[in-house]
Amino acid sequence: VYLFGFAAFYITACIVIPGRSQKGLVAIQAYRFIFFRFRPEYWYWGSVFLFRNLLLTLAGVLNPANPYTGVMYLGLVAAGFLIAQCVCWPWRTNLLNTLDTVILASMVAIVFSTVPFIEVNDTEALEATQDTLLGLMVAVFVIAVMTVVGSILGNLACKVREVRDPEGHLQRKEATMKALSKAWGDLMNCYRLDASRQLQFLTNLGSFDQASVLKLAGVVDLELSRSEKGSKRSSRRVALNPQVQPAEAVGVQKQSATGQAQVRPLDANDGHEDVAEF
Repeated sequence: VYLFGFAAFYITACIVIPGRSQKGLVAIQAYRFIFFRFRPEYWYWGSVFLFRNLLLTLAGVLNPANPYTGVMYLGLVAAGFLIAQCVCWPWRTNLLNTLDTVILASMVAIVFSTVPFIEVNDTEALEATQDTLLGLMVAVFVIAVMTVVGSILGNLACKVREVRDPEGHLQRKEATMKALSKAWGDLMNCYRLDASRQLQFLTNLGSFDQASVLKLAGVVDLELSRSEKGSKRSSRRVALNPQVQPAEAVGVQKQSATGQAQVRPLDANDGHEDVAEF
């Protein structure tokens, strides 16, 4: 009851939180313990964390007569969740993400380093385990090769589709740029918010998202304001067109009679090639 009941409650809460959060703060306050440790886009990672712990605990009961099976199972599970952790980086702070990554990497290293010290008296079981490991190695190699070949073929297919259907490719590109321009326009409209509201929003961000905001500000400062201190990377936009002025880049018009700058969102047709390089 406690195991499956709590798991069912936890998963159900992760499903209903997005909808209930739109109706008020009551649901957010009630279920805060579920998602407050993770970044907003990975509010459900607590369920993944519970599932990971469940899989790790099953290593001890999985074919206890053959220790090789449990060790390999434990190592593969830890390695799989290590990859997911590095790809998603779901925790709210960089410290928690780093600690979880180090824990999983250490677990993988320790588990696989103990394989030579395992003693198996049953020769038939040892041979069966060796055959299983060999099959696993071949499967991993085949999957890796298929992934590389599939990526190459996918890119070639995209290029062929662009050549055969240039109008469709242009429409898809314009749709992408419209979505990007809308997002940029919404970001530019944030200056209308009260300063205290903006400060509250930035304060509630995790350290990872705060660092992302600083990185975005650095790129904008370099690419649009042409500042040399905003980012450590070189400006591709300025390299492509050194004559571009900052006001032309950001879409900021000259000040009006009231003394306030008029900000317009980037249009979908503004600088496709330059914006696509960001």
